[in-house]
Amino acid sequence: GGPAIDLNSTFSGRIYAMATDFDSSVRMTLEQNVTDWKVFAETNIEEARRWYTDCLGLTHLYSFADLAFFDCGGVRLFLSQGDPSPDESILYFDVPNIHAAKDDLAARGITFDNAPHMIHRHDDGTEEWMAFFQDPDGRPLALSSKVKARDEGENDA
Repeated sequence: GGPAIDLNSTFSGRIYAMATDFDSSVRMTLEQNVTDWKVFAETNIEEARRWYTDCLGLTHLYSFADLAFFDCGGVRLFLSQGDPSPDESILYFDVPNIHAAKDDLAARGITFDNAPHMIHRHDDGTEEWMAFFQDPDGRPLALSSKVKARDEGENDA
């Protein structure tokens, strides 16, 4: 069988472009056609390509030269050969069941820095849970899950 989770459709990070220097018709067209991108440098592009494809299960769109492109739920992940920057952002993958997603990724060889844990409880009782892991260059990545308020005694994230 296939993977229990599909990280291709769960990426939550977004990049938005502001087109303030154009007339309104051009700005509207540009805003409607923005492609979201995340760009990361990897010290070994082939190892990274294999890891993001085989371990994370992301859809590999194409590669050429020292570049690799992946689909993350409509956001394009662009990996390039180079030295990683400490200023790069974290990719958060929203999943419906963080424990099942963690178990699935662990079975694919991903080591987690910590177990899924609650990081915040909202006033309405909704809980936010996270579990962090790293890519081959040590870049932090995370699973994220929101759990609606439950009856007493229920605590599955």
